[in-house]
Amino acid sequence: MIKIQNLTAGYGKTIVLSHINLELKNETYGIIGPNGSGKTTLFRVLTNSLKLKSGHISKINGVCGYLPQKFGCMPLLTVKEQLQYFCYLKKIPVAEENEEICRVLRAVHMSELADVKCKKLSGGMVRRVGIAQAILGHPKLILFDEPTTGLDIEERCRFYEIFQQLNGICPVLIASHITEDIVEGCTNTIILKNGTVILQEKTKDIKPSLQEVYLSCMHGTSFI
Repeated sequence: MIKIQNLTAGYGKTIVLSHINLELKNETYGIIGPNGSGKTTLFRVLTNSLKLKSGHISKINGVCGYLPQKFGCMPLLTVKEQLQYFCYLKKIPVAEENEEICRVLRAVHMSELADVKCKKLSGGMVRRVGIAQAILGHPKLILFDEPTTGLDIEERCRFYEIFQQLNGICPVLIASHITEDIVEGCTNTIILKNGTVILQEKTKDIKPSLQEVYLSCMHGTSFI
């Protein structure tokens, strides 16, 4: 379990996240909120690219997997070469590289594209490479920032399948402004507004009316 206690963070004198408290188990968490609600800032704190102003996060003992909102591949590398580069960054032993790359390519249904140059990949395929690199090295925490933005329904369904496969392995956080991503891919729903958590529920408990719950929270009204 990863515990986030009284987390406050921001940029300079600007506070973006205020007094966040979460306990993240080995489940999938959909974090939904409007632009500026603090989703990406929370991810930056969890990846240690942004320091806390106050609060505490329990130590993550292992690799953290991260798919940023804007992810690109090196066009002249093959898919396999691109993943070899990420293996190097994650300090995965060379003797384990091939097996690990084969594992993540199977997970994202791209085994047959290992030797294809990245410049030939569609936008959806590039995002799948992004997921593959995020799950390299059996991370102890996985973060996906707006993973389905701009994708067609077929590619989004592929992502939902992958999210479901990851449930139970480690805490997986999926930031999105698309309620369908949360309904289809996450066991838990967290709603952020103005840098604070205003709702945290099991997705199944609010699934039939998540859109209405979300809009109600955004307008500051109670949903019954």
